[in-house]
Amino acid sequence: MDRGALLSAPRAAVATALLLLIPFLWKPFHIDDAFWLAVAARIAEFPLAPYDFAFNWSGTPLPIWRTNLHPPLHGYGLAAIRGLFGSGEFAAHAALLPRALFAAFCAGTVAKRLSKNPALAALLATAAPAFVLGATNAMHDLTHYAFWMGAIAAGVEAAHADGKRAQGWAAAAGFCVAGAALSTYLGLALIPLLAVYWRAKRGRWSAQTLWLLLPLAAVALWGIYSLRHAGFFHPFAAGGYAAKPELQLAPKLPVAAAFLGGVLIWPVFCLPLLAWTPRKASGTAAAAFAGLWLWIGAGGLWAVLAAGGLAALTLAALGARDAGDDFPEVLLAVLWLGGVLVYAVGLNWSINARSLLPAGLPLAVLVLRWTDSLGFERRRSAMTVLTAGAAAAAVFSLWLGAADQGIARAQRAAAQREGGAGVRFIGHWGFQYYMERAGAAAYDYAKPKLATGDRVVVSVNNSGSAPLPVPVSRVSLTPVPNPWGVATMSPVEGKAGFYSSLYGVTPFALGPGQLYDVIVVERKD
Repeated sequence: MDRGALLSAPRAAVATALLLLIPFLWKPFHIDDAFWLAVAARIAEFPLAPYDFAFNWSGTPLPIWRTNLHPPLHGYGLAAIRGLFGSGEFAAHAALLPRALFAAFCAGTVAKRLSKNPALAALLATAAPAFVLGATNAMHDLTHYAFWMGAIAAGVEAAHADGKRAQGWAAAAGFCVAGAALSTYLGLALIPLLAVYWRAKRGRWSAQTLWLLLPLAAVALWGIYSLRHAGFFHPFAAGGYAAKPELQLAPKLPVAAAFLGGVLIWPVFCLPLLAWTPRKASGTAAAAFAGLWLWIGAGGLWAVLAAGGLAALTLAALGARDAGDDFPEVLLAVLWLGGVLVYAVGLNWSINARSLLPAGLPLAVLVLRWTDSLGFERRRSAMTVLTAGAAAAAVFSLWLGAADQGIARAQRAAAQREGGAGVRFIGHWGFQYYMERAGAAAYDYAKPKLATGDRVVVSVNNSGSAPLPVPVSRVSLTPVPNPWGVATMSPVEGKAGFYSSLYGVTPFALGPGQLYDVIVVERKD
């Protein structure tokens, strides 16, 4: 492959990310942005005590140490943005844009080392809704993903370099792993991933592996700090969710298959390619799909997305065979993909786009590696299909992003219209941020009493919107229609859960009659 082709992968990924994200630079704050903005405000005032405050994110004010199971690095970044550029939406999104472009650049850099089709691999990862919608919010997941991709890009370069250059890249990898781990503890998984890859690439353990002790030290120091301030070792607290009965592996498998197909979109285009696989492989995929469908009993959208997810995994498994001289790179992609899936399905509290986001590139690399085993005509056809999949993912990301932005705008408008001093509200996400800015206070279910004349504004299409435990009379009910025909979240109907499968077995819902939200105003008589 010529040098120009290699350089085109990072450039193509960055250009794609930029084009897809510019339309959303004015998006209102959404989903968990409100939570992280509260952390950032605290850090701006008390930088050495980031979590030493209470916040009503679960129906009653609770210590952030218990509410937030992620370390605070992203909050410090938001606090810096706030101090430098102000608290507006455009300022935040514009200042956060470089993290997405960096992640896209690193995806292209990694792809050129792992794939013979680096530009397409990078585009499949970058055009996916999981990346695009994640990058339009101010949450921590894109910060983690940027560090994750930076760590792997630096780690791969370290494996291909010698002497001081290798040590320099290894140091960069160590710092990026530390950044990932201080954004989300999942970043610690990069330590064994890179260590095993370096061992496989060089055939021996080398001194550069010592740089992977840096993130361990960073997380340990944060844990020691948390012992003093919270009374427990914060990094260990995140593992508690995986032990909950309602979050066990088996019930999540059918949902995970649909989410993998839906948050990336392009796996759906892998379905016709199964015709060129051995009967044993396609038969196994069909049997797995039939079993999951009989188990979950979901509708047609789930079926299409789940079939696509299983098809992509089948092609990836075939692409991992007969690695030959590429064994270290194939091993990296397999362990990377497998580790993300184990976390997203088996350890995370719900299936969601953010936890599956890091799976996009290794899945694309392995699927494209499978196409390399085909004859010329079939390979050309397969590449055409996957290129169409990348284009479709980009278009769908814009469509889905517009609908997601509509939810954020509807909740901001409701808060600006109904909020004010003395008003209580129920509902989180961006709605909470804008209600609090308008002077309203989150309703406290631990202190449910209302005085005569008190008003409560409820965002129904939201998390935490439980019924009021005291009698009230309804003042108004305002449905806010969604004209896009697609929805990312529908907690009431249970049809879409892009940000959490607790609200739907597919990441989005299609069809007319969708609602952005239903705003209910109630009053104590």
